[in-house]
Amino acid sequence: MEPIFISQFDFRVDQRLVFQEGYPGKIQCSPFAIPLPIFQWNFNEQAIQNGSKYQMWLDGSLHISSVSGADGGDYKCTAQGTGDSESMRFNAVGIREPLPFA
Repeated sequence: MEPIFISQFDFRVDQRLVFQEGYPGKIQCSPFAIPLPIFQWNFNEQAIQNGSKYQMWLDGSLHISSVSGADGGDYKCTAQGTGDSESMRFNAVGIREPLPFA
């Protein structure tokens, strides 16, 4: 059964992201579709593969194991059904250095 998209992505949400360097990061990509669509993530127009750095979860979220300065850039999530797809773009605009311990 191909996914039926019940609602579109919410583009009113601020899609600019700020991550804390050295900590895990998460980007949520969740259109409401039944059954769940297949998700594909891209970073700066390059396909992301599951591995030690990135993990794509079945709910559409992308998990970054430890954010570094190199993770700043453009992310794109595509939710794909057999005949329909939706995309949402995110921009990691800042990578903050860890806060010093007092």
